[in-house]
Amino acid sequence: MTEPEQEQENSEQENESKTVVLLGREDLLTPEERQYREIYIPEWKGKIRIRAMSAKEGLAFTKEVNKPGAEGMFLAFVASVCDDEGNLLFLSPDDAIVEQLKVRSLSGFILIQDEVLKLNRLGDYALEALLKAKNG
Repeated sequence: MTEPEQEQENSEQENESKTVVLLGREDLLTPEERQYREIYIPEWKGKIRIRAMSAKEGLAFTKEVNKPGAEGMFLAFVASVCDDEGNLLFLSPDDAIVEQLKVRSLSGFILIQDEVLKLNRLGDYALEALLKAKNG
């Protein structure tokens, strides 16, 4: 992030903190609305929808990604791709499903993986873990 971009982000955060109410216990224990993003995959000639992970899902995801032999881009795909109502299309990274997915183009999965990491604000450490797991 460039310095002007960082300054703008800091300014936006300061403005938000001035107008946003302080959350109480009940507010924090109530799940918020998930964020969604639609991604057009040119190689697949269509789009998919991904959803943000809850903290619980994110912890499980990072734990799985860090296991030896983990196939991170497929884990990211399975953990985030959902239907128009927000329901995950795949309930687990089942080996048979992953094998079927592997017929799709690699560049599509890389694009999805990048968007999943961005949407969930998983930093470079997560990408590094995915690459490390992939290269094993």
